[in-house]
Amino acid sequence: MRVFDKKNLPKRNTKYLWICLVICFFIWSCSLKNSTEPKVSLDEKLTSIINGQEFEFVKVPAGFFEMGFNSDLIKIPGHVAIEPVHKVEITHSFQIGKYEVTMEQWDAFMESNPSRRSNAYEKEVKKLQKLDPAYVDSWTMHWMDRSKSENIPVDSVTWEEVQEFVTKLNNQDSKYQYRLPTEAEWEYACRIGIPETSSEKFDEIAHWFGNAGNEWKDRDLPTERLVGPKMPLPVGSKKPNLLGIYDMQGNVWEWVQDWYGPHSSQSKTDPKGPTESEAEVFEYRGVKTAGKVFKGGSWLSWGFMESELNPAYRDRRPPNFRHTDLGFRLIRFLK
Repeated sequence: MRVFDKKNLPKRNTKYLWICLVICFFIWSCSLKNSTEPKVSLDEKLTSIINGQEFEFVKVPAGFFEMGFNSDLIKIPGHVAIEPVHKVEITHSFQIGKYEVTMEQWDAFMESNPSRRSNAYEKEVKKLQKLDPAYVDSWTMHWMDRSKSENIPVDSVTWEEVQEFVTKLNNQDSKYQYRLPTEAEWEYACRIGIPETSSEKFDEIAHWFGNAGNEWKDRDLPTERLVGPKMPLPVGSKKPNLLGIYDMQGNVWEWVQDWYGPHSSQSKTDPKGPTESEAEVFEYRGVKTAGKVFKGGSWLSWGFMESELNPAYRDRRPPNFRHTDLGFRLIRFLK
């Protein structure tokens, strides 16, 4: 039997053998690289149907990003905005709501809807008049008839009410668990989906004060009022971001899961924010309280990437706070 020996091969065949080996190694290394890199398919439909309502989701791959924003441009009185940039790793892929939760979806699970300006809600707001008349004037100035609206995002819901909504979903779905995104998950999904930062591109994906058709009259005077539609758009009216997610910037603010606490410049992995006992305490309407974070800006937000619409911008309010332009979106994961 003839034993294979590389020396017995003609020199020409040896040359071809080495070329073949190099090509095979190159193909193998490329396939290995492609198999480990996360991929996002915008054509893949991720849907939950619960109680007759369809909830669509978009897959966000794991990865790194720089969270926070170092700038003196963000200086809005009474708001929390400036945080140091720090590296964050999201070690898991997750599925985030393609749209903000709508009025119709809320009504399918909850007995009352604050967005619809019910009599009970009006009574609740009137109670605040004794504490802060200016707040009530500002609030009622933004009221519009939402009684016939179904596909606009639900607003004026507290963080606590959102938890009730989430509990109802979780009790009716045996496959998936739902919750609000963490602040890091929300900001990551927003940042990696942002197109070029020109105003023209931004206007295509965001419904904000600059293109919502509203106008302040008699600004800073006793007769100050807002004139215009004073409404969010139906979800999905604007173009999606690069991940296929709609309205992450503008339309309505979005609650996230975290209690508010200051960021540091240290790198973090899958941060979930402080516990309630660790959260920063601040004074709100004469009461010391901890706050939940909300992000994204709304149809009432001004500025551009320098202010409330910047992905890093964060604000806080007590978990029982509600406002005319504050809603939410969900994430889901397997139980």
